[in-house]
Amino acid sequence: MGPPARGGCRDDGGYVAVMFAGIVVAIMTSIGLLVDGSIALAAHRQANNEAEQAARAAAQAIDVRGFTSGQALAIDPDAARRAAAAYLAGTGDRYTIEVTGPREITVTVTVTTKTRFLGMVGVGTVTATGTGRSLQVVGTR
Repeated sequence: MGPPARGGCRDDGGYVAVMFAGIVVAIMTSIGLLVDGSIALAAHRQANNEAEQAARAAAQAIDVRGFTSGQALAIDPDAARRAAAAYLAGTGDRYTIEVTGPREITVTVTVTTKTRFLGMVGVGTVTATGTGRSLQVVGTR
């Protein structure tokens, strides 16, 4: 430690300033992780919501000709893709649409969002992927 400074106080040698700087960095890191973690969770929720809604829109595209001629209920693949794409057109997100069965469709959406704090350490964006599946079901009375 050193000899007492004027006024009877000892010189701290700058330890308080270093400790204060360390605490500020720790607090800012915690805030950054909380904010950007929340952004990542919101991106995942958005991707899942968009994928589920697009799959629901696509599942409404039934093959009317086949169904009215006595065939089993099935998705019209082209109409289903158009319906899902129309739903997702305004989002600006990347997506894939797959007809995975005669009555099932799967939509995968990828959302990319900018981070607020992690950009300072080189992580400028967060990417989240969500998948929605929809199955046509026939009700009976």
